[in-house]
Amino acid sequence: MEIYKNSWEASYEREENHIFFPKEQCVKFLSRFIGKRIGREGVDFYEHHFAGAQALDFGCGIGTQTKLLADFGLIPTGVDISQTALAKAQEVYPEIADSFCLIPGNGKLAFADNQFSVAIAESVLDSMHYEVAKKSLSELDRVTDGYVFISLIGAPMSHSSSLEEQVQTSHEFGTIQSYFDKAKTAALLENTQFRIVYQNTVTDFNDLAGQLYDARTFIVLSNRATESNV
Repeated sequence: MEIYKNSWEASYEREENHIFFPKEQCVKFLSRFIGKRIGREGVDFYEHHFAGAQALDFGCGIGTQTKLLADFGLIPTGVDISQTALAKAQEVYPEIADSFCLIPGNGKLAFADNQFSVAIAESVLDSMHYEVAKKSLSELDRVTDGYVFISLIGAPMSHSSSLEEQVQTSHEFGTIQSYFDKAKTAALLENTQFRIVYQNTVTDFNDLAGQLYDARTFIVLSNRATESNV
């Protein structure tokens, strides 16, 4: 865990992944499942219990999606293993500076069962060893009673038959990249109460070169007994 943490500290010290705009798919998730923005300030929630509900940004980085949760009228918490990333998040978003905290070295989240109604893990579970990802999703299942949005990089992007590798490029050097096919995605959900309520795989090609540019699956999970029709 410490080697893994140190690699991400170094990545954020190089100011990699300093993305200052919310991910489109995260906006779509919140707009479809949580509520509709009305003007600049208001939110029309689809279910009354989302109003003022707590929301978790797991692997928050510099906090852009954490701020997005706040913009949707939720009470955000952003967690990450990188103290460097969290310090940047507090600098960029001082209005929610108290919302950021460090994930303990054992990976266990210091939150109560069912504390959050919404959680986001965008480009996070595929940036760790698979067994760590399974434990992390289990923790998200424990602390969340509601919807969880995750994104996973697809198997076509893998350079290895093992579907997992240590990054050797300068960007994110030394970190882990895990790739997901259908079977690996299904196994990720084992031992959780989650079921998939939405899934969409997007594959992008560089048309000029005819090469695969990106392949990613976006999934909305729920561990609630019932969901409203959204």
